[in-house]
Order: sequence, then structure tokens, then C-alpha cells
Amino acid sequence: MNRNIPNIYHTMREFNILGPVYPQYHYHVDRVAVKAILREKIEKGRYFTLNAARQIGKTTLFQEIIAELEATGDYIGILLDFESLTDFDPARTYEMLALALREWREIQAPSAPEPSPMRDHGDFIQWLKETGRGLQKRVVLIIDEFEAVPTEISTPILSQFRAMYLKRYEPKLYSTHSILLVGVQTIAHMLGGTQSPFNIADQYTVPYFTEEESSSLLTQHTEATGQIFEQGALDSVFAETGGQPFLVNRLGQLLTDDPENDYSQPITQEDFDYALAKLINENNTNFYTIRSKAKLHKSEVLEALFQNTFYYDFQDEVTQELLMFGVLRVHEDQNGVEYARIANPIYQKILVKAFAPTHSIMRQVVNGHVVNGHAFNRFVVDNQLHLDHVMDSFKAFMEEHGVRLLKSEATHNPLEISGQYLLLSYLTAILRSVGGFVTVESLSTAGEIDLAGFFRDQRFIIETKVWYGNARYEEGLEQLANYLRVAGLRKGYMVIFDNKKDDNKLLAKKGDVFELVLQEKVLRVYLIGVTV
Repeated sequence: MNRNIPNIYHTMREFNILGPVYPQYHYHVDRVAVKAILREKIEKGRYFTLNAARQIGKTTLFQEIIAELEATGDYIGILLDFESLTDFDPARTYEMLALALREWREIQAPSAPEPSPMRDHGDFIQWLKETGRGLQKRVVLIIDEFEAVPTEISTPILSQFRAMYLKRYEPKLYSTHSILLVGVQTIAHMLGGTQSPFNIADQYTVPYFTEEESSSLLTQHTEATGQIFEQGALDSVFAETGGQPFLVNRLGQLLTDDPENDYSQPITQEDFDYALAKLINENNTNFYTIRSKAKLHKSEVLEALFQNTFYYDFQDEVTQELLMFGVLRVHEDQNGVEYARIANPIYQKILVKAFAPTHSIMRQVVNGHVVNGHAFNRFVVDNQLHLDHVMDSFKAFMEEHGVRLLKSEATHNPLEISGQYLLLSYLTAILRSVGGFVTVESLSTAGEIDLAGFFRDQRFIIETKVWYGNARYEEGLEQLANYLRVAGLRKGYMVIFDNKKDDNKLLAKKGDVFELVLQEKVLRVYLIGVTV
């Protein structure tokens, strides 16, 4: 397979998030360990499925493997994409399949047999056998997006694949040496749980990048331009993405694609923080898929988000589906036992935002109709965002609307949402309106959320707490002061939600808004009641 396409349009390689990776155009990770596993399966003549969520690098992987196998002279790879056969009736599907095979033959193997008009799966299998006989090579068939065609087409094809596999050692039958079906869904899920005729197949799931692979990809930019990544920025990319290939590449783009990028200046932790905020606030197809699949199982995902739930039951249908589409990811505990949890911190953060409340009053805020009758831009003076005023406005907003926001519009019963979610929605509405961003920094099992706000060259840290007593309050102040020290900021904000605010001794002693100095940092504290 020829992947050496002439470089006509590109003058420098770049991070890629769209389609297969071509090393002459794109920064590229040579996934040696993963390819070794897949090559071993192919060389042993295995029929197997390659499963992974979208935008994780499946297509690039098998293109590289086939190129390496063909270079030995013993193999011929037939690469098909069944997504191009979607929405045709069976007869037309096989016509289009024959056309795809003719195009493959013209480009890759002109000496292969000419595909005759195809009527059904039998003609397809016969052509595969003739190709193996005619070329006298081991045929490796790879079908991408196999689940794109309806089961009335895929099931008989799978049955024929099974028959070929069972007779693969019989002489002169020219069975296809190895078959690889690539897609998101497992065969069992695609067939609706019915018995699969392809039950002789292995299964392999494409892993995320390792930390070494993630750093290797990013530092190719350094090799090309001389611009270095500070170690903290490299560590943060892997920590937030977990090595998810799309996310690593997208952060690479955000960190390097500025037209005014000065390559003599290093990429710092602060640069990463801004890039992360932009990423979490953007719309892309990867996030759309994660949100849409997570919302189908909202209660389970919320539990995983806020209680750090581990799922050990891989036979559970919800767990299977969330794993299949990349919402969850498999890890190992300290005893080597596999479990599933939210795939990476970035997905955790976008899902927190996706599940934020959409009460009509909050929608009015988003539309700019309700913030004490003032426009959002009143918070920006001399190109500086005055977060004190924003937070004061949120406190007033909660005093006026909080009880209604914490109740269902339909039933008037308490909602399973929190003041933390309302703050996230409120800040997101305001900062977006003036060209800023809000991102979730961290979550805790106690329902606490740390937020970061960005406006131009300003950065803000807002910690939210649920009142659990004075000891936890003092501990939270220390945490915030340390956080500000690491971030190099002078001032931070703590918002404490208390469902018994009137009984809180802090209210009598300090009031519901006050400032204090700790470790030479200014901490502005808000005490907000959330009684319904």
C-alpha cells in the first residue's frame, strides 16, 4: 500500500485530527508495540475485530501494518471501507462493492483478477479466493466501518468468513489468510446480541497513547521548529487526555497554531491552561459523540462523575455501550483487576458541563435577559474583568432565583442539581458573552468543583465547597492558597454552599461575603444558602 503521497500543499508538518495520518504531512507516533501485537495476529492467520472509539487512530494503524507486510513480498492487503456502502439496497450494495474492488485492483494490484459483476456474498468470497490463487500471496482483508452495512448483508458475509477460516489449512482452497474487521461496535452488539457466525474471531481494542508516545508526538514540533515544551506542559497534556490520540493532537494544535507564535518562547503550563480551557469550551465531533452517548445513560454517568465509580461488570449492557463509544475506558486496579471509569479528565469536565441545569431562568441568563437588569459587559472595565462584581452578582442572583432554580419547573420538587452546577452555568454564560472561558479544574466525591475562568490575559481560580464544618472549611482555605501559589495568582475565590446557612457560625462571625489573607494570598469567600 502506497502512503507516500506527494507533498503539494504543506510546507511543515502539523498535528492532525482529521482522518488518517500521513507522516510526510503530520506529526506521527510509530506505535511499535501495538503494531507488533496486530502483526502477530495477522501472520498467524487470525480473523479478528479491531474495536475502538472514533478518532483514536484505527485507520492509520492498519494502513501502516499493511504497508509493512506488503514490503516483505509475501502479503497483499485489500483495504475496503464499508461506510461507502451505507444506505444502498442489497443489490446495489454489491454493485458498489465490485466498483470498490475494481478501484483497489487498478491502484494496488493490476495483476489481480478483474472483479465480475457481484450479485451477492458468494461472488465476493469467490473473488477473494481467485485473488489469492492468482497472486500467490497471503491475502489480508481489512474492512473498515464494517458495521455500516445492514445485518442482512453483514451476517451472510460473516458466515462465509467463518467457513473460510475453518478450512484455511486445506490445500488449494486459497482461503483469505487473515481478516480484520474494523469499527466501533463489537460483532455481538452489531448483530443485536444474536449468535455471531464470526465467533471464531479474536478481538483487539486499540489503546490510548502511552505517556512516552504522547510526549514523542508533541516534541516532534520541537524538532521541526525549535520551540520547546516545558516538562510541566508535557505532563499536563498526558494527565488531562490520558493519551487519547484525538485530544493529544487537538491540544497540540491549540498550543502551536497561533499565527503569531514565537518559536523562541517555550510552551508553558500557563499556555496549556489556556489551551485546555479553549478545548473544553469548543464544539467538535468527538465531544458531540461523547456527550450524546453519555446522555443516554445519564444516571450511571453522573454516578461515575461525582462518586468516582468503578465498573467491574463488563457484561452489563450499559457499561459495554459506554466503553464501546469511548465514554468509559478500561483500567487496572492495584490487584491487576480490570475495571471501567470515565475515560479521561477532559471527558469528565465536558460531561459535567453537558449535564449542567437548563432551567428557563438560567436560559434567560445565557441569553442576556436577567442579571439584575444589566448587560454582562458591565463587568469589564478598561479591558479587565472584575470577577468580584461577577461573584457578587451571582450571590444576588441566587438570593433572587435560587429557590426556583433548585426546583423542577414541572413538579416543583427539589432537583438533583446543586449550587455548584448553577455557578458553573452562570459563569459560563457571563464569560462566554465577553469572549472568555470557564473550565472545570477538578471534581471531588463530595460534590465539590474547582473552576478556572479565563479572560484575555487574566486567569481566575474559583473553588466551590459544600459546608461540612469548620475543619473542612479551614482545610479548603489552605488548598486554595496553595493552588494560587502554584498558579502564580494573587487572589482566589471560595464559594461555600450550605443548606443551613442561617445556622452557620461563620455567617455570624464573618458575614456572607468577606476577604482574608493566607500565605500572602487574598481569599474572597462567599457563603450561599441552597435551601429549597
